[in-house]
Amino acid sequence: MGVDEHAEVDFRLWRVLLVVGAILLPFVLAGGVAHALGYRLETTVGDSMNPTLMSGGHWIGRELGADEALMRGEIVSFEPTAGQTLLCGKDHPVGVRYVKRVIGLPGDRLADDRHRLLIDGWLLDERYLETPADGARSFAPVQVPEGAYFLLGDDRAGSCDSRTFGPVARAQIRDRLVVRLPA
Repeated sequence: MGVDEHAEVDFRLWRVLLVVGAILLPFVLAGGVAHALGYRLETTVGDSMNPTLMSGGHWIGRELGADEALMRGEIVSFEPTAGQTLLCGKDHPVGVRYVKRVIGLPGDRLADDRHRLLIDGWLLDERYLETPADGARSFAPVQVPEGAYFLLGDDRAGSCDSRTFGPVARAQIRDRLVVRLPA
């Protein structure tokens, strides 16, 4: 191989690297900007949010500000305490997040009426549930304290949630679902 042939190989290699870089750079920059703005790609682990979020499904969440209030019906992720995971019969490593739906807001009084939820005496319309909550565990009436939220999984029969470990402190809640990605 002569000098010109080495130069030609080097030129082709650089050209390939430049093309690959030009293709990848926008994705890397977009990911960096999205992360800097508090957006995260999440993966659902477990079946507690079926059929809304299937295990292995992906969604984009946005990190919540410290004082940001939540709305009933939103889907959020939170970091359970060691006590909460033990009550669920699980031993998750630190940093694992549970994904649930916000049902009760601070100050709400929740009651279970034959697997239908009552909030301050009013029946909650849960159109997002695919099937009635038959087979779901019932719970005693609860008053959601200030600074906490009552969170439930959409698969009421298979979810370990606020019915088991009580309301979740706002400080534990990290992200809110922004976009559910297609499977």
